[in-house]
Amino acid sequence: MFERVWEKRYFDRKTFLLEENDRLKLNPFELVILLYIEHFNLSQKTIDLNLLAQMMQVSTTQVDQYLTGLIQRGFVSLDISETGVHYRLDGVYQFEDKAESTELKSLVDMFADEFKRPLTSNETEKLDYWLIKCGFDYVVHALREAVIYRQLKFPYIDRILNQWLKDELTLDDLNAGKRNAK
Repeated sequence: MFERVWEKRYFDRKTFLLEENDRLKLNPFELVILLYIEHFNLSQKTIDLNLLAQMMQVSTTQVDQYLTGLIQRGFVSLDISETGVHYRLDGVYQFEDKAESTELKSLVDMFADEFKRPLTSNETEKLDYWLIKCGFDYVVHALREAVIYRQLKFPYIDRILNQWLKDELTLDDLNAGKRNAK
């Protein structure tokens, strides 16, 4: 059964929102709306557009637009019952799993295309490890490097990634063509 860690008492939802803001690609208004929803849900207060607009010092129309965008992106869902409308933010906390699985699928497809064969389960696990350790763009750069040098072997790509990490090369460095230590 899938564990919904964000529903555990010890999970700090507000800290998650603040620390994962870049990955979630929230603008400041969206972030504040989500923080207020979390706060009001925790306090068991009724949430409505007027209250959010008042707290944020913006119009209800603006709050409605941002809230609609969050709903469309799957971050917010509404539960409507006899007691009123309840805002759920499960989509925010499930986002990380969705993003990583999409990135992994993309990497598997790219590698399979370049290797001209399906990847083994061990190779897919290795890609998942690299994705977590280095990030998607870093791994794509290493694949391009291996293609250029016609060294389409996982140990070769592993050495590239480890060397870049050791040399503390950033994505900006790689995009600029730098491949050696600073």
